[in-house]
Amino acid sequence: MRSGRTGWLVLVLLGTLLLLYRTLRAHWSIVTVDGLSMANSLPPGQRVLVRHRVTAVARGDIVLIPRPDQREGWRLHPPSDDGKPRWMLKRVAAVAGDSMPVELAHAHDQVVPEATVVLLGEHQRSWDSRQLGPCPVEAVVGKVVAKLGGGAARPV
Repeated sequence: MRSGRTGWLVLVLLGTLLLLYRTLRAHWSIVTVDGLSMANSLPPGQRVLVRHRVTAVARGDIVLIPRPDQREGWRLHPPSDDGKPRWMLKRVAAVAGDSMPVELAHAHDQVVPEATVVLLGEHQRSWDSRQLGPCPVEAVVGKVVAKLGGGAARPV
């Protein structure tokens, strides 16, 4: 009878751990930087902690977005190569209602439109709002909250 209780206890513990794992994966992820577009702040190989399901973003935040298509522009869902989703990290340069940054002087709007953000990389050849215009805020998957590696997590 004692082994029956132990078996149930193990099952409950495993179920609880699985539920906790799924909850954490739905709200958090660790992303490894691959590329130079944010090299001043996030060099290639840097790992960052991303919080998903953010309710708002602010100027200066670094956000995770699906990689855009060169013909179609911003996407709401990531493209995948070999089944792996493709993402980008960019800094929020302006939010809805802000004046359009000088980097987007060619834009028709003088003010960032509602429900959009201006995203810029730190590298001059970064693929970002300079080519694609403001990004729909609904495309933002998450926000970088800490740099990881080499010791304790550091706020961004």
